[in-house]
Amino acid sequence: MVSVYILLTILFISSVPGGYGSKWNHIDQDEWPDICLKGRRQSPINLDANSARDKSFEKFDFVNYNKNLKGTAFNNGHSVVLILEESDDRPRVRGGGLSKEYITDHIHFHWQAEHTVNGHRYPLEAHLVHYAAEYKNFFNAFNYRDGIAVLGVLYDMSPDDDIELEALTDVLDEVENTHKKFPISREIQLRSYLPRDVAGFYRYDGSLTTPNCSEIVTWTVFTNTLPISKNQIKRFEDIRSESGKLTENFRALQKLGDRTVYLKRSPMFHSEHNRSSHTNYNILIMFTIVSLRFAFN
Repeated sequence: MVSVYILLTILFISSVPGGYGSKWNHIDQDEWPDICLKGRRQSPINLDANSARDKSFEKFDFVNYNKNLKGTAFNNGHSVVLILEESDDRPRVRGGGLSKEYITDHIHFHWQAEHTVNGHRYPLEAHLVHYAAEYKNFFNAFNYRDGIAVLGVLYDMSPDDDIELEALTDVLDEVENTHKKFPISREIQLRSYLPRDVAGFYRYDGSLTTPNCSEIVTWTVFTNTLPISKNQIKRFEDIRSESGKLTENFRALQKLGDRTVYLKRSPMFHSEHNRSSHTNYNILIMFTIVSLRFAFN
């Protein structure tokens, strides 16, 4: 049974600034509200490693990201939203150059990805949306320039399904039609929606990527990715809006203007692929060590 909190959150997400329930679509983006077309801090953008300014941010502190949570999948007509059950110790994030502590509100997805990296567009992007704790709630945070922090996670194509994403993708057929909701039977850990290596990321000031495109977002887009299979992508593409299949729901790239994009480079082995790349690299290290031991015996 869906809790009262989840129902209230769905109603809230359908009316909050940012347009989750508004009459707009991704096809007619030139008809979006004025700030979407005239703003100077709009998102998404292309993230260019060569032109980004290197910066050493402190480590992120992810609080309760390993906590088991219940969630509900919701089709709002523009995306699939993963709504988390209310709790007193809700996941939050601080550090990583963020000016405040931010509380997790929800996760939603874009297929294809909204941000591009060095001109490359990935098949899926997850947005872990947070609001500043000092502003008390998601709605009130929209009144402040630093009210929202979004962690962007890019997914790269893989021959195998991402097991961690299955809790959501397995129920997507239940929310195929607009305004459908369905409880996720498996418990969720938010850490599984982040790449293993979170030390490397891009940072810039931007906006919501949906109307009304409020310029209130501190963006973090991780340089490492997670895997997703063709079959899992197809499940997202089968989601329907009021006008038909939502085969893609990303906003066009926006001008950077006079903004600065910062890049923290990970000291670990860097990969733009998936979870398994870290595992394969560790196996390679172990194989090399074993080979050297035999060579000197």
